Formats: sequence, structure tokens, C-alpha cells
Amino acid sequence: MDFLVKVLAVAIIVYGCLLILRPGILKKIFEYVKQGNRLYIANGIKGVVGIFLIIASSRCSVPWIVLFLGALTVLSVIVGFLVKKKTVMELIERLVARPVKFVYLIGAIALALGVLLVLAA
Repeated sequence: MDFLVKVLAVAIIVYGCLLILRPGILKKIFEYVKQGNRLYIANGIKGVVGIFLIIASSRCSVPWIVLFLGALTVLSVIVGFLVKKKTVMELIERLVARPVKFVYLIGAIALALGVLLVLAA
């Protein structure tokens, strides 16, 4: 189980590095998610990942970190389903309009969380 947490953490690290090296990819991801019901599909996948982290936390070396990240993910999914789609789309538009330095910051945060998750697993 902890191996799968490490695989997920490596995927998060790769995502963070991708955002830092190619910041334009975030805009493409947002444009892809905005079409149809893909927003809800992405939110559902994030929910499955969060529940997996909560379940897998008991087998990790630092379980409270993995449990916290899983609970935070599940909480964001709940909020994502409660907020209207129009509001989420407006938020996405604001994020796309931010400067490139903001994308670098998001990439650095993703990279740090991935490294933290690898160390905790």
C-alpha cells in the first residue's frame, strides 16, 4: 500500500516539475477540464485519490501526514461538488489570467507536497 502512495507522490512530483518547466501546460489542463462534465470527473478522481490516501495512511511511516493530505483532498472534493459550476469556471478564468510566476509557485507547492508524501510513505 505504501508503494502506491510513493507512486502517487512521484506523479505529483512530475506534475510539479512539469508546471515549473512548462508553465503553459496549466492553461491547457484548465481548458481541457472546462469542457463538458470533465470538471466533475476530475473532482471524482481527486476524491478517489483522497480516500486512498486516508486508507493507506495506516501503513505509512508517518501516517498523520498522509492522513492530513488525504483529508484535505476529500474536503476539497466536497467543496468542489457543493460550489456551483459557474463559480468554479470563474475561478479557473482568474487563475489562467495570473502571471507566470503564479504557475511557478503552484508547481513548487506541488513539488514540495510530492516530496513530503514520498518521505512520509
